Amino acid sequence: MNKQTTKRDLDGLLAELYADKERLAEEVQKTERDIAAVERTLSLVESNDSESAGKVFDESEDQIAVATIAQCKTQRAALYEIAKLNDGTVRATDAGDLIIKAGLSDAKRISVIATAHRFMSQSDEWEWTEPGTFRLKAFIPPASKPVQQQRPAFASVVDVDDLPF
Repeated sequence: MNKQTTKRDLDGLLAELYADKERLAEEVQKTERDIAAVERTLSLVESNDSESAGKVFDESEDQIAVATIAQCKTQRAALYEIAKLNDGTVRATDAGDLIIKAGLSDAKRISVIATAHRFMSQSDEWEWTEPGTFRLKAFIPPASKPVQQQRPAFASVVDVDDLPF
């Protein structure tokens, strides 16, 4: 092998390596775009889950709800408790999940959801708000704490009956 052949082979190898580098850089860019797209989609799915399509309660509220619902004797009573915990609104899918978690039913999830949906849709006590969601008509939101009126400073010191006028 002479010097010219070696130089030509190394130049060819170098050209192949640069071509590979360019091809890999394009693949890396494509992969990064794919990753960004998947991350955007995942964030949208997670935001939908937390807002409306997912759970009614966050994890700590979910545990409290399950404990409260577990004390109910029937699934019907559990639906009323769920309504109380959720400002009068109940989603059939979430109610089914909570009823199963609370141990009130060992049936298939779809059966529990269908039962809850059928009960709420056929009852006069519930009104339909959107697909799969019902509102308890007789729901009265818990009253906030009454505002205490300021009493005059002398009111506790002076008895009004003792005044001369």
